Amino acid sequence: MGVFLSPILTNSNFAGGALAQAVNGMAAQMAPRPPATTWPTGPEALAALFQFSDWPESEAGDSSSISVDDCLSNGGDFICRMTMHLSWVETPRIVEATLRKSLDRWSMLGLKEIKST
Repeated sequence: MGVFLSPILTNSNFAGGALAQAVNGMAAQMAPRPPATTWPTGPEALAALFQFSDWPESEAGDSSSISVDDCLSNGGDFICRMTMHLSWVETPRIVEATLRKSLDRWSMLGLKEIKST
């Protein structure tokens, strides 16, 4: 998510500096991007997808793959942009998913396809 504010609005003299303080406060609360080594791997995300969707992994799991392109951290959850290559779908799909790691296993909490415009 990104926000653009005109420089005049964030000027410390504008509105008594209240807007600048609010923007700086929000930026301070945002978590930094976690290192890629903490993201789920493609096979881990694929296993989580099959579990989330209640699909039998044995039928199409070997010929399907996921690449995790980017992740952001939101507390204990990761919001990841991924490219899915599912064996029964002709073209790759770009999706965003929320994943959570508990012990040594990733679980998918939600998934949304990103439509190209």
